[in-house]
Amino acid sequence: MLQIFRPGEVHDPLGADGKPRVLGAGALSFELVEPFRKWRMHLHGEAIDTTAVAQIAALRTMERSPERVQVDVELEFEHVVPPWENGALREDAAYVLEHQEEGALMGGPRFEQLARATGTVKVGDTERTLQGGALRIRRQGIRRLATFWGHAWQSTVFPSGRAFGYIVYPDRADGKPTYNEGYLFEGDGELLPARVLQAPWLRSCEGRGEDVSVVLETDDGRIHEIAGELQLPTYHGMVPEDGVGLVLQQSIVRYTYDGESANGMMERSMPSDQVDVWSID
Repeated sequence: MLQIFRPGEVHDPLGADGKPRVLGAGALSFELVEPFRKWRMHLHGEAIDTTAVAQIAALRTMERSPERVQVDVELEFEHVVPPWENGALREDAAYVLEHQEEGALMGGPRFEQLARATGTVKVGDTERTLQGGALRIRRQGIRRLATFWGHAWQSTVFPSGRAFGYIVYPDRADGKPTYNEGYLFEGDGELLPARVLQAPWLRSCEGRGEDVSVVLETDDGRIHEIAGELQLPTYHGMVPEDGVGLVLQQSIVRYTYDGESANGMMERSMPSDQVDVWSID
C-alpha cells in the first residue's frame, strides 16, 4: 500500500493553450481536457510504503513508516455518469445542508462525478497498465469539521454503466434529521434520487473481507441491496490518550448488484471512542 500525504507547491493553473486547465500541488496535478467529460492526472513523487496493519498500529502509537518508494502515475478519466450535486436530488437533504451544521461539514457547494480510468502506474522499477474507476469531487468552500461526528460514503459504476452513490451521516444526538442522500443510475437518463436505509458504519479496524453492504431506497419505493466486500482498506486519524479524535478509513470495495460486480470507493469515519482500533494485529 502506497501513501502520499503532505503539502507542496501549487502548480501553474495555465495549460499549454494559455487557459486555466491545471489544478494541483506537490506531486499531484489534474488537467482538464473537456468539461464534465475528460481529465488527466499526473502523480510523480515519493510515497510511504506501508500496510493497513501498520496504519492501524499508527493510530495507537502515532508512529509513521519511514520507508518510501518512487511512484509515477499517468491516468486519463472519462466521466460516464452525470454529476451529482449534493442537495439537488432530495428536498429534505437540501434543507439539512441549508439550515443545519451539516452544510458547514460538507464544505459548501459540492458535486461528484463517476468516471472510468485508464493509464499506467509505475512503482520503483515496476510498471503496470491500469483500467479502473475514479470519482471526481469538486467543492467550493471551507469545511468546518470541529463538530464532525462521522459519515459513510460509497459509489461505483458497474460494467453495464449502471452506478450508485451516496453520503450519509450518523443520527444526530438532538434527534433532528441528518444528511442522507444518494442516487441510483440505470445506465442512461437522470440520476434516481435515493436515501440510505442501512449503511456500513465504521466500528472496528478490519482487514480485507469485511461486509460493507448498503441498502438504498429510491423515491419510487424500490429497495436496492448492494453487496460490498472490503478489499483494500487504509486508515488515518488521531487517537489521543486524553481525548476523542476521528478515525478515517478510505478503501477499495468489491460491489455486487443485480448480477454485476465492480470495484469502487468507500470512505468512512467515526469518533475514536466508537471504533475498536485493536480489532486486527
